[in-house]
Amino acid sequence: MYKLIRIISVIIVYYIINVPNSLAQLKDSLTTEDYGFQIRTRRNSSNLPSKYVAVKTVKLSKPLYPQYKYRVRFFISSRALPWNKAKRSYSVMLFPDNFPFESIRLSHINKIVKSREIMPKFTVGGLSKFFSFTVEPDTTYRYLTIGLEDNYFSKSNFDIASLVKADGIFVKLLGKVPDAIPTSIAGRKLINKGEELIVTDSLVTLEIYDHKEKDGDIVSIYLNEKLLVKHKKLTKRKKKFHFTMKKNQNIIVLHADNLGYKPPNTAAIIIKTKNERYEKHLSSNLHQSEYIKLIMTNSKNRELTKNE
Repeated sequence: MYKLIRIISVIIVYYIINVPNSLAQLKDSLTTEDYGFQIRTRRNSSNLPSKYVAVKTVKLSKPLYPQYKYRVRFFISSRALPWNKAKRSYSVMLFPDNFPFESIRLSHINKIVKSREIMPKFTVGGLSKFFSFTVEPDTTYRYLTIGLEDNYFSKSNFDIASLVKADGIFVKLLGKVPDAIPTSIAGRKLINKGEELIVTDSLVTLEIYDHKEKDGDIVSIYLNEKLLVKHKKLTKRKKKFHFTMKKNQNIIVLHADNLGYKPPNTAAIIIKTKNERYEKHLSSNLHQSEYIKLIMTNSKNRELTKNE
């Protein structure tokens, strides 16, 4: 008995250590070629909020992960109603689901699911209709459920789920959701230069110099919120530094330590990797700091930086 307990304990520890790492590696390897049509249907979810009727639940071929954005498309059709039944329109909603383990709150779903159509509705007994939603998950979801809201004062006198059919559920990965950019660093308001540079290598060489008249400008450089270069006086001679970027979104911030003889403080910044070279000019003062965005991706996933 003691030996069996030890074996079970070893298995549990193995999964605790290795499963999160495997999931992280899987997330990092996602491309726009993943997902597609979802055909693994399951018993309709019973987790939906009050008044919603589930018309289809599918188990995803690959989970929806947080920090990514997805497009989900499908169409809904219905059988013809008996002659004595009136047509009715119902609000349509898409529910990321972890059926049967977690109940769903509509207020929460409204934060992560958005419809391309304003207040999408489907008329039971009417024509088939196409729907499109975007999803930005806050946790990992393994199921999707399509639901209709029966919000009439008198309940429908027919079974919605038996009349309505959802098909062609298609999931497309749109890309990575960028991290929020801080509004200030080191007490200075951040100003977006409006430049977004794509690099395909995390190892970056940074060069800075004074591209205008030499006037005693002293600068610091921040990578994201970390001080990368401290109190360097700019000259015509390029000063070189090396750093490693994180995946996806990064920002390079020019922080003015003085204004020189001719404000504002200006600098030329050269970004070099083994595949790219960019030169950009930034301008900052004692109240605000200008920045540029760097998007680090690999060539295989380069298209993920371009959301629909």
